[in-house]
Amino acid sequence: MSNKTTYTVFAGPRRVAAGDLSHVLSAAHAEFRARNHQDEAILFVRDDTGRQVEFDLNEDLNELLRRAVPGEPSGHASAQPKKGPGRPRMGVQCGEVCLLPRHWEWLERRPKRASATLRLLVEQAIKNMSPEERIQERIDAVHSVMWVLAGDRVGFEEASRALYAQKWEVFNLLIAAWPEDIVDHLRSMLGEVTGE
Repeated sequence: MSNKTTYTVFAGPRRVAAGDLSHVLSAAHAEFRARNHQDEAILFVRDDTGRQVEFDLNEDLNELLRRAVPGEPSGHASAQPKKGPGRPRMGVQCGEVCLLPRHWEWLERRPKRASATLRLLVEQAIKNMSPEERIQERIDAVHSVMWVLAGDRVGFEEASRALYAQKWEVFNLLIAAWPEDIVDHLRSMLGEVTGE
C-alpha cells in the first residue's frame, strides 16, 4: 500500500469516486447536491483501514475542504518534531514499538493534535510489520468495508469466514451476487493479498 491515504465514496451500492480526500469530497458533494439531499446514504470509506468516515455534505464545499483537508489530502500536516525547549529530538532507539489500539484511534480522530513524535512512532510501527501482519491488516480492512457496505447482504457471514480463512475461491463465489461496485472494490483491496 502507498503511504498516501486514499478514500472511496459510495452512494448506496454504487461507487461514486475513489482517490485522495479532496477529490472524493468534491465528487460526493456534487452527487449529494444533484440528488437534492435524498435517496441512498453516501458512505465514505478509508481504503487503508476500511473504516467509515463521516462528513457533513450540507456544508459549503470550500469550507468542508478547508476543514477536512488542511494542506494535505491525508488531512494532517507532515511536520517533523521541532527542536528546542520542551521538544527533544527522537534520540531513543528501541527494538519494538508498542502502540495500543486506542493510540491508533486517537491519532485517526485528532491527527492535527498528535505530536510529530507519535506520528513517527506510528509510521515506524507500520514499516516494521511482518508480511503476515500486513496480510492480516489488509483482511481486517476488507472486513470493515464489507461490514459498512454489505453487512445486510445474503452470504455476509459465510463470506466473512472465507475471508479470514483466506479461501479466496469460496470468498469470490459468495460475494459474486453482490452489487458490482462493491465486489470490484473488495477484490481490488485484496489484490496484494491474493496476488490478483
